Amino acid sequence: ITLQTNNTTATVAFDLDCGYDTNDLEGYNVSVQFLIYHVNETNSGANGTGPLEWTTQLYYIEGYADDVQTLTLNNFTVENTTHYDFYWYAIWEDGDGNQQFIEQTWLNRELQP
Repeated sequence: ITLQTNNTTATVAFDLDCGYDTNDLEGYNVSVQFLIYHVNETNSGANGTGPLEWTTQLYYIEGYADDVQTLTLNNFTVENTTHYDFYWYAIWEDGDGNQQFIEQTWLNRELQP
């Protein structure tokens, strides 16, 4: 999972797989979310502000494949702010009906010009 930024865009690239070999196992619907906040802001509580920008996509992941996906957020910058908190989540239900997730954060990340 990698993050690239410039002064107006943030792009996260990821490759989700079920195992390391091609197989005939059942796949999973995976919800992938990419969000950006001001540094130290949150989505909850009395002072929750919500994200500046976010996107969500649903992917069907089955077996192993070299299939890098990307999600991009644009035009989220505010005035002269140069640092932001980025969050990436992948959420799915496993074969036993249990919710699983992967979280990746890049906190207080400076934008690259």
